[in-house]
Amino acid sequence: MIDYDFGFTKRGLIGSLSKIFAQLFGIQITPDFIIVFSSITLLLMYVVVLYLLSRGLQSSARVDVVIVGLIFATSPFVLMNAHVFGYFDSILYFLCIVAVILVLRGRYYLASLVSTLAVLAHEAYVFIGFPLVLFALIVHTEKTQNRSRLVFQLIAITMPVVFVLASMFILLQHNTSDMLIFRSQLAQHLDSFGFVESQSRPVAYFQTISIVAYFSEQYVLFSERLFNYSILSVISPTLIAMILYMYKVYRIPVLSTLSFLLFGVICAPLLLHLIAWDTARISIFTIGSTFIAWWILSETRKSRLEFDWFTVIAIFVIIYNTLGIVSCSVFSCTMSAELERFSTPLRLLLYSPTLAFVIACIAHTNRIRLLIHWVIGKQS
Repeated sequence: MIDYDFGFTKRGLIGSLSKIFAQLFGIQITPDFIIVFSSITLLLMYVVVLYLLSRGLQSSARVDVVIVGLIFATSPFVLMNAHVFGYFDSILYFLCIVAVILVLRGRYYLASLVSTLAVLAHEAYVFIGFPLVLFALIVHTEKTQNRSRLVFQLIAITMPVVFVLASMFILLQHNTSDMLIFRSQLAQHLDSFGFVESQSRPVAYFQTISIVAYFSEQYVLFSERLFNYSILSVISPTLIAMILYMYKVYRIPVLSTLSFLLFGVICAPLLLHLIAWDTARISIFTIGSTFIAWWILSETRKSRLEFDWFTVIAIFVIIYNTLGIVSCSVFSCTMSAELERFSTPLRLLLYSPTLAFVIACIAHTNRIRLLIHWVIGKQS
């Protein structure tokens, strides 16, 4: 609903494309239109996630790759994207994965173009998707041993994104000499849709305030948002399991350059806590970044033998993800007091194939058998 009708503004690309599409087919932008559009974008993200998992299986053809997929599929990241699928998150992750694929195929300029479009869709891409694109470039260059061109490639990918991001805020200020008038026009535009009248003023305010002013309002809450216990307790099991898996399977030294880069791309979305208030949604971005980072490593590094203990960890994480009834108010303050609609027995039934698969994997883990024998020997 926010487009370029009133001049260049952030997040205007999707709204402008939606308006063109609606006019082309003679339809109105209604809640039903948004539901259909959001469903399509969410489906696109799920399709590319399944593609990444299939690529991971092709590179190693091991059971633990399937388990990684199950941990991610049951994670709060997927739950969050289902609850707030009207946001641009699925679009950003879709474009991020496309850009990474282009990087891994050596199409750096196309990757830069995709990333630039993603910034125009939502400036948060700079913290969510773009670090993963740079991470893919670095580890891919290490694999091909083409380090002499790395600096040139980094500049080629980064400069257009930086230019568009800087232009976004500069043009916003220049094109709206009277910010109060622009804010009023934008609020009236949103009011014309009827079903978003209650949010028109806050959205218009956020769209027209400078990044410096908004940062000065929000940054004081950074540590409180970063160390929110209720959110950390929800996302930590998935994060720990997947990070531990990557370090073990791809033999990443803890104090290596790759280790610091990996933690950098995983934690980069947390910088949004400095300028945004939707705390839980931002924190859960780390799971999406971890999953894409795993896929990048699976494409660029050789994995070692199956990590047997990972299956033990996985069963606890999957049970925690599937059986824990988490209030949606933890995920987003726009949905306070809402709960998941599936009862515990129904969710057990739906997830029973997944749980049975992981338990079967554990039953065939040699180390578990040895542990059982050791325990029996101690008792006897």
